[in-house]
Order: sequence, then structure tokens, then C-alpha cells
Amino acid sequence: MRCRYLLRCGLLLLIVLLTWYAVSNSLLIKPEVISQDKVISQDKVISQAPSHDPKCALPKSCDINQFAFYLQTGAANVLGPKICFEGEVIMSGVHNNIGHGLNIAVIDAESGKIEKTDYFNMYSGKPEDLMQFLLAIKPGKIVLVASFDDSATKLTDDIREVFAKMGSTLIKSLSFRDTWVFAGATGIEHTSSFEKMVKNNKATNTYDGWPEIADLAGCFPRKLY
Repeated sequence: MRCRYLLRCGLLLLIVLLTWYAVSNSLLIKPEVISQDKVISQDKVISQAPSHDPKCALPKSCDINQFAFYLQTGAANVLGPKICFEGEVIMSGVHNNIGHGLNIAVIDAESGKIEKTDYFNMYSGKPEDLMQFLLAIKPGKIVLVASFDDSATKLTDDIREVFAKMGSTLIKSLSFRDTWVFAGATGIEHTSSFEKMVKNNKATNTYDGWPEIADLAGCFPRKLY
């Protein structure tokens, strides 16, 4: 009888000790460890948060005082050009608003509003139509240009001069079937750094009778003056 009583007391004491040990361990969690875990967790969430993709597939985002753009000429006389501005393709074959010759988009430099787009056939079209279009562009407008097929046969000296006043330095040497992309503006008094041309050369042409595609991407400043 005495042994049974001692055994019960021993079991009861063991249960009390085990319970005390479990409760003590649960209360020994250090506040600073929990805080550190929370900080690490938050850092992981921030680092893994998706970032906004640069507009027009640029390698990096433009500053708040700049506009993102991408220009691509046509390929030979088959594949049309493309003009992207602030993440939106505003001229392309899909939009059905491009044509052989010079494809031009006019944008307000302050608001970024697309004011007008048009294309002018420089092989069989009327140069007067292009000249009238260019002279009607008011100061403070961004002008984006992408060529398709032939861009120079009907170019007059006066038209070349208008583009030169928009900042172009290559327009005066643009020739038959050269590919040309240009981003300039009306009313500026300096040359544009956004321009590219690939000369039509039988020895280096990518396509039969046409040079390779020219493309250009960048961040155009909102402040023109």
C-alpha cells in the first residue's frame, strides 16, 4: 500500500516537472529575435515586389521630367515601321496608320498628348503635302520620325531645312532608300542627340536593295528650351 502511494506521488511530481519545463520554454522566446525576423520578412517582401517595367521596352525607366520613346524603321518595302511613346505604340502596321515614306508623330512636349500622326510617300507623293504638314507644327512640339521603303526621293532642300531646324544633322545626307529614325522638336536651337541612319549600300545591305532596320530608343526631355 505504501509503495503504491509513493509511486503515485512520483508520477504526479514527474507530470508537474514536465509541465513546468514546457511552459518555461514557451516563455523564453526573446522579443528581439521576433523583431529581427519581422524585419527580415519585410525586407524580403520589398525586394520581391514587382517593379514597373520601363516604357517602350527601354532598358531602364525614364526620369519624371522625360518621355520614353522607341522608333523603328520599316524592313525593305515589306514590314512597316513602329513608333512607341510613353509605353504606347502609336504608329504601326497593327494600327493601320503607317505608309511608305516618312511616318511622323507630333506630340505636345509639356503634356505628352499625341496631337497628330501621318505618313508621306517620298517616292510618288507630293512634297508640298509634307511641307505643309511640317510648317503647321507649332513650337514646343516633339516630332518623331521613322522611315519605310524610300524616304528621300521627293525631299526638297526646304523640307530638309525644316527638319534641320528641329535638330536633325543627318537629314541633309539622307538618300534613296536610306533608313532613318529621328526624334526632334520644333523651336529648339540645338541639335538633337536622338537620330540614326543606315545608308543604302549594295555591299552592306541586309535586304536585297535595302539596308538593315534602324531603331532608336531614349528618354526625351519635357523641357525643350
